[in-house]
Amino acid sequence: MSKEWKAEETDLNRLNQIISMYHHHLADLVGQIMITFKEKGGKVTAKTVKLNSMVSALCDHRYIFVISIDYVRWSKMSDMKRNQLLDHQLCYIQGEENKDGEMIYTRVEPDVCYFSEEMKRHGAWRNESES
Repeated sequence: MSKEWKAEETDLNRLNQIISMYHHHLADLVGQIMITFKEKGGKVTAKTVKLNSMVSALCDHRYIFVISIDYVRWSKMSDMKRNQLLDHQLCYIQGEENKDGEMIYTRVEPDVCYFSEEMKRHGAWRNESES
């Protein structure tokens, strides 16, 4: 089993900076998104998950989302690539105000989905409605 640990303050500060620059709709979640690193990732570099109510309760409801990152890949990334990865992962989190004015946050899928070999052969050939 692979080891997993919480990110350092510098990485959380990076995350919060990206929220303030590009994800204003997530401002209420600053401090409620945890970053964890995995010693051995898999085929996926990073994954964003919404915690279920039981896990959230175990964290005293401090965290709502977790971004889990393959540490080996992260450690080889430039600052720009790290920022791009976190920006991408934050795009999975969307918020919508309910009728009582409360923000409800959900995890969504990307607007566009391609396979890398498809992109190499054809580029971005579909419009959004065909994705």
